[in-house]
Amino acid sequence: MKKRILVFIDWFLPAFKAGGPITSVLALSKILANHFNVVIITGDRDLNDTTPFEHVLFNQKVKEEISGAEVYYLKRGVHRIRTVIRILQSEKPDVVYINGIFSFWFSLFPLLLMKANILSCKVIICPRGMIGDNTLQVKKYKKQFFLSVTRLTGWYRKITWHATSETEKNRIKQHVSGEPEIVVIPNVPVSFNYINKNNRSKKEGVLSLVYCSRILPIKNLLFLLQLLSEIKDGDITLDIYGPIEEEDYWGKCKNIIRLLPANIKVNYLGAVNAHTHPVDYSLYDFMVLPTLHENFGHSISEALSAGCPVIISDNTPWRGLSEANAGFDIPLSDREHWVSSVKHCLHMAHDEHQKWKQGAKLFFDKKSDLKNNKEKYLQLLTP
Repeated sequence: MKKRILVFIDWFLPAFKAGGPITSVLALSKILANHFNVVIITGDRDLNDTTPFEHVLFNQKVKEEISGAEVYYLKRGVHRIRTVIRILQSEKPDVVYINGIFSFWFSLFPLLLMKANILSCKVIICPRGMIGDNTLQVKKYKKQFFLSVTRLTGWYRKITWHATSETEKNRIKQHVSGEPEIVVIPNVPVSFNYINKNNRSKKEGVLSLVYCSRILPIKNLLFLLQLLSEIKDGDITLDIYGPIEEEDYWGKCKNIIRLLPANIKVNYLGAVNAHTHPVDYSLYDFMVLPTLHENFGHSISEALSAGCPVIISDNTPWRGLSEANAGFDIPLSDREHWVSSVKHCLHMAHDEHQKWKQGAKLFFDKKSDLKNNKEKYLQLLTP
């Protein structure tokens, strides 16, 4: 009989605007499907939406087709207390896996139930990058106060932590009292086998770029646009995909776009649900993301898996790209290196670009190591 894993996450399919955490749980659900019964507890709407999903049954278990998992979509309101307790009593999970640490309903409340002895099983928390240096700058003082209180009270006693990198492991040690049990396993990518492998020719002096991420300061789109404004030769096209989360920030981006030189063309193509309509990265010469922090970077992995080299900051786990002819990982402080790298890509000829495309795919295959990581997840989630 399969063991039962109950997963708490603020947003899950059909939600997509929250980006990486949704994709991480989707990928995890897929690799665990043959070994565990995966049941997900999540909210009733997408990130920043004011209305709940349409055509979804709330507060009862339904099958989610893309992930194959069973899902409870919780309606908002204090009645969630009774609903979650009812779910725990009926599901009788062997393991509870919590994504994130700052959400009341999907991070704190399950732990309150554990402390009240309503929940009594193995509990695992994955911070999903929420305690990175740059992410903690958002609502800084509230988060620092919360982390201080949890340290002083020993809030996270008897918890197993899942870190997706050594950096995150160090952050957990920094913010959790005592000697927490921490298991390091990278995220696993979601594979889109139906992406078209486009073989169009790369022309010297012409560059096609794609940015696919949320539009808010931490993803640093404004930095990219300011960078492009310094390149006066050649022809560069940038396609932007992603939900606009901060209108003021997007307004600053649009002001830069209006002032770009004539050789730079920027197209905003809206928010896309990558789980149902994935971006075809093979249509582009390079993917670009000057992020301030990326716990994993699913858009980066998807680009590399499609043979699209990337130009990214060094604030992600995807390092050593240039040595592998898979792209560039550049410190944001080195603006000159950013400009010279984009210019190098702009003037790259077809034969050289083909080598970089091959390098991107090989780098992804080596880095992802799905078989080994799957075994580690099975060990982590076994009660």
